[in-house]
Amino acid sequence: MLSNQSCVNSANKSKEIQPREKEEETGPERLNRLRSEMAGKVWIPEIWGQEGLLKEWSDCTAFDRSMAPDRLLLSARRALVAEYLRTNSADLRIENRCS
Repeated sequence: MLSNQSCVNSANKSKEIQPREKEEETGPERLNRLRSEMAGKVWIPEIWGQEGLLKEWSDCTAFDRSMAPDRLLLSARRALVAEYLRTNSADLRIENRCS
């Protein structure tokens, strides 16, 4: 029994949480670290043979039909475009608040 107990205790000790040497890294930091670690080890093809599917995703009409049959999404998009055009067509005004 003692030998089994010592095995269990040693297994539990190995599973104990080790103190962290550094703070948790953010998503972009982790991605950059993974890129540098995998540089030269992983082959990424230039062409993957499914580029036609990307064209379907870039066409928003299928998305608009499936997500907003009542055209709310389209009217919101049109309103955003109109607001963008309106703000960019207006003259740039700089207010002088120093005087």
